[in-house]
Amino acid sequence: MKMFMYFTPCIRSTRRLAKATGLSLGLAMAANGVTDPAKITSQPSDVSAEAGSATSLAGGNQYVSVPIDVPETECTVEFWFRTEDPNAGLFCVVDANLGGGGHDRHLHLTGGNIRVRTYSGPGVEVSEGLNLADGKWHHIAHVISYELGGQFVYVDGELVIEGVKDMSDFDWQQHINIGFSNDAVNQYLNGQID
Repeated sequence: MKMFMYFTPCIRSTRRLAKATGLSLGLAMAANGVTDPAKITSQPSDVSAEAGSATSLAGGNQYVSVPIDVPETECTVEFWFRTEDPNAGLFCVVDANLGGGGHDRHLHLTGGNIRVRTYSGPGVEVSEGLNLADGKWHHIAHVISYELGGQFVYVDGELVIEGVKDMSDFDWQQHINIGFSNDAVNQYLNGQID
């Protein structure tokens, strides 16, 4: 099973965000010249026709690992997901898989809200009043930008988090883990991600 990923430069306007939402799992592999880097750590279940090419993960020990050195700033991570788990892990940047050697830039649900943690200092932010564990598709875009002066999280095109952390201090990453976050109550995603 192939999973295509793309890196997008930092999103600087809502108009550009709307245009970018057509990308799947918005991490850019092409920028690093990697053509087929994704490694699925255990066989995900088949995806229904309704879900198209999304990857279905059943929680447990299922996640996707991609070797990549993600920039510490001027970067946007974006993807679509759906789950009914209000505390699901979605994404993180790691040294070794599952956070061995260090982990950062976490995106996960907590009580149905989106939580982001960017190492270190004032990098933890949580949205309010959302229910992203409703079984419907949601688009997440996490922007980290020194130039824009902070980190921003958009859900379905709406700004839901605005924080002052403008770069990560974690610079020894070697992979991303998709469908997993060390910081989540339920670290593995039980749902679909695209």
